[in-house]
Amino acid sequence: MLSTVSENNNKVLMMTAISRGHLLNDWYTVRNNNSNVQLWSLVLCFVIIATSLFQVYFVRRMFNVHGAGVRSTSKPRA
Repeated sequence: MLSTVSENNNKVLMMTAISRGHLLNDWYTVRNNNSNVQLWSLVLCFVIIATSLFQVYFVRRMFNVHGAGVRSTSKPRA
């Protein structure tokens, strides 16, 4: 009877060690995924800001009037 209790105890300890190993593996995976998500989020924020500035520059350039007798500060007339 003591031998079966000892065997069951050893099985429980082995399963606990395996479970802890899986837990650590999952924890490192979560940390790595979090780092990757934060990095790509920052990169995409910079891309969106750069694209917005690029678009504003070209829209302003498109409506910028340079012609004979027209000052750059005067409003275009219809």
